Amino acid sequence: MDIKLEAMSTWEDDMKLLEENGWEVECESPFEIRSKDGGFASENAAYMILASLKEEAKIVTATKMDIEAVTMALSGRIMRGDIEDDFDSLALAIAEQVEVDVDICKEIMQQDLITVIAECFKQSREND
Repeated sequence: MDIKLEAMSTWEDDMKLLEENGWEVECESPFEIRSKDGGFASENAAYMILASLKEEAKIVTATKMDIEAVTMALSGRIMRGDIEDDFDSLALAIAEQVEVDVDICKEIMQQDLITVIAECFKQSREND
């Protein structure tokens, strides 16, 4: 049985995703990859690993978008003081809304904290 990958990404995108996750392509035909810790996958197994990494990347992207949307929705409540504005309280409030583990939420928030803060200030200025 051949594993078919979605045609949404280019070969370069796939190679970048593999590299970011500790894999390198040893051969393109047949498709063979090796992890930095010595793991090896060939043909269908290699495609399964790539498909799994793509699915994980989609989940993280969707979660990130959900967190950003909820953060924006909660920013008014933060400004009014309905939600504490410390990082842990905000992460917990967002995680509950998005239904994701609070540690995952914190990790994504830390990556985008500057953007979130800038948007909160922007909304605050617009409300003044």
